[in-house]
Amino acid sequence: MSVDPLQFKYPHYTPYQYAGNKPVSYIDLDGLEEAKPENIDDTSSNGSPNGMETIKGINQLKINIDGSTEEIEDSNFYYCLKPKGDKFGRMVSYNEEMPEYKNDNEEFFRVTKLTNSREQSTFVKYNSFKSLSNLPGVSKNDSMFVFTDGGEAEKFYQFAAFSSTSEWAFAKGKEIKTGGSFSSFVGTNRKEGSTSLIGVFSRLGDIFSKLSHSHANDTNGPTILIRNFGSKIIDGGDLYAASVQKSNAEYEVLEVTPFVQIGARYVYTKDTYNMYANETQSSVSRKLRSNKLEILFRLE
Repeated sequence: MSVDPLQFKYPHYTPYQYAGNKPVSYIDLDGLEEAKPENIDDTSSNGSPNGMETIKGINQLKINIDGSTEEIEDSNFYYCLKPKGDKFGRMVSYNEEMPEYKNDNEEFFRVTKLTNSREQSTFVKYNSFKSLSNLPGVSKNDSMFVFTDGGEAEKFYQFAAFSSTSEWAFAKGKEIKTGGSFSSFVGTNRKEGSTSLIGVFSRLGDIFSKLSHSHANDTNGPTILIRNFGSKIIDGGDLYAASVQKSNAEYEVLEVTPFVQIGARYVYTKDTYNMYANETQSSVSRKLRSNKLEILFRLE
């Protein structure tokens, strides 16, 4: 534990604030102090806007089976070559910085290679995310990342959930009417069967359009539990937890089997708990389960 290096500059700030308590107008990419989005360099080395050029990108990141992550030393640079109309694209690598590339029918951009313990891989845009350790409620043992692009965050989240037995959580930032969106977050407590991060995200305010967490090797969907301890009845489970959160986001459980690409989604809201509080777990699961997930990332 260390003292906030900016404590004397901002003595009036609580350690639990984000972006100076002005999340609509300001952002905070490194946990130090707020900044207006227009003051951050929004041009990458190849001229593509990405809003994260001030953040050191990662060439290759490994998601371990226990949810821990590690940067892999890699001399290659990875890029995505995506013809127009192709949802996924394909990853290519060079041992030098991005070559000059012009083709009106294709996108060509720098990416981070994501890998797992089975040596499967996919990619997210380079410099679209950074590791985060100082979000209130996040411990040093947690893995946490902040993204400028909600779509890239969700791809990272699904690959991470698919690659480990720990529960992962994802918060997709709402779009802002004046342009852009709030930051998106992906993280894990590195525990099987539970995560506290949906509550952590919710306490940041009603700034997310979607709050999701994963269940590995579990086909029951979101839990709806009323635990009886002697004569005392205690509510618990995913549906009850959503009902007491401040966020009005769409909630989701992403059901996955590690290293199998297709899972199932269960979508619910704050009000779902009151609708189904008297039903059985299996009944609720059948009613909330969506169709099978489409494959949202391509394995390389």
